[in-house]
Amino acid sequence: LLSQSGAALCQAFVFGSITKLAVSWFPEEEHGLATGLGTIGLFLGMMIALILTPALFLSFGMRGMLTIYAALSCAGALLFLVLVKKEDLLPGVKGAESTFTLRDIWNLSRRKDFLVLEYGFFACVGGFTAIMTWLEEMLHSLHGIAMEKAGIAGGLLIVGGIIGSIVIPSLSDRMKKIKPFILLDLAVGTIMLYLIGIIGVFSLLAVICFVTGFFLMSALPLVLEISSRIAGPGMEGRASSLLWFFSQVGSVLLIAMVGPVKSLWGSYYHSFVVIVVLWAVAFFLFIGVKETQ
Repeated sequence: LLSQSGAALCQAFVFGSITKLAVSWFPEEEHGLATGLGTIGLFLGMMIALILTPALFLSFGMRGMLTIYAALSCAGALLFLVLVKKEDLLPGVKGAESTFTLRDIWNLSRRKDFLVLEYGFFACVGGFTAIMTWLEEMLHSLHGIAMEKAGIAGGLLIVGGIIGSIVIPSLSDRMKKIKPFILLDLAVGTIMLYLIGIIGVFSLLAVICFVTGFFLMSALPLVLEISSRIAGPGMEGRASSLLWFFSQVGSVLLIAMVGPVKSLWGSYYHSFVVIVVLWAVAFFLFIGVKETQ
């Protein structure tokens, strides 16, 4: 329990560094793409873990599997320390590391626009994690889809997210607009998620899963970028860490929600509906967010 709590605590620092380094190392017109490329690592990690974990567990057991992942994490941290130099920061950015207090974090979290982002991470990232956790059982129960095919559908969600995290932020940087793309991502992702709950033809379902991942997951780097603008210089990393905290809370609660909702109403369809409603609320709330320059 202590080790898992420590790993969860460290996640906030890793997640927060993506936005901070994108702002520090890249010009403003490339922030969205840089953040998107950073978040791709999260998606790749999820996909690789889904593929490798069963084989590693069967070959090395639980202890061996966790030791391998720990060694890979340490190797990645060592490479970062060796290869990355602080001198690579853009001119004028070095001084952006202002001191901060808990009051600064509290004041940031109370801003109207940032509250919307916090809810968005809670509902959308938490809901996506819940869907990924339960997807195989959901598709098997609702549509009679075999576990192997359901796993393919989950992989397509992540592959779509990887591609979307390059394409959508690139378009956003080129057009110098963030908010319209986030609204598009939320609208399409919400509709596609509902379709996953009602369409049982696997070929159509595979396409829908890809489209869902493409749009919904590509909103992640854009929201991180807009959060850095709301927070201001020196607070980018702390702002994104705060958002990731709410995503973790949402993940825990929404993963735990899926089973009881199914038991209460007798179908995983209603679990889909709950998450769809949460995402729709995020869409309408985000309409009121100002695109700070």
